[in-house]
Amino acid sequence: MDEMLKNIINQVLEHFRNEIIREIDEKEKNILFRLNSEYRRIYEEAVMRYKAELSELEKRVREARSDYDMKFRREWSKRYNEYLEKVFDEALARISSLKRDEKYGRILEKLVEEGIAFMDTKVVHVDVSIRDVDLLMDIKGKLEEKHGIRIEVKRRIDSVGGVIVYNPDETIIVDNTFETRLKKIKHLLRPRVYKVLFGEN
Repeated sequence: MDEMLKNIINQVLEHFRNEIIREIDEKEKNILFRLNSEYRRIYEEAVMRYKAELSELEKRVREARSDYDMKFRREWSKRYNEYLEKVFDEALARISSLKRDEKYGRILEKLVEEGIAFMDTKVVHVDVSIRDVDLLMDIKGKLEEKHGIRIEVKRRIDSVGGVIVYNPDETIIVDNTFETRLKKIKHLLRPRVYKVLFGEN
């Protein structure tokens, strides 16, 4: 009888033990599941927050770079144009200081003839740089005879050199002053000036 009771008690104990183990397993599984879910939620939130912060940081970096690039290009362009203007100012200064000799007279003659080529009239008006008046008067007769026209010197203009040639009713005007000629070719000379100042790159 005692033995039978012992067996029954052992069976009951074994049953309760198994129940307790099963219950603990279930609770453990539930706890682990909740922990895993919580961990996953925290992890995903952290990743999303990190991505948002990284995206914001990248945006700020792009904006800062864009702002810097814009400022750099503006400053570079300003400096380049300053250098360009200095180059052309120096060129005009050198033209201004050219000796008004026979060689320069040939240049002036060519400038007047370029203007005459556009005229369809027997009278041609010429405005001349103050410093080139005497030289023009010296070649005026030669040009009149060569082209069968009469040249009237009308105004003295404030220029480093050259002439403005036009017909009497001023419907055709050819500005052959050095300032205007330089201005016309300035855009063509820009790449060359850039190459000399800043090299190939």
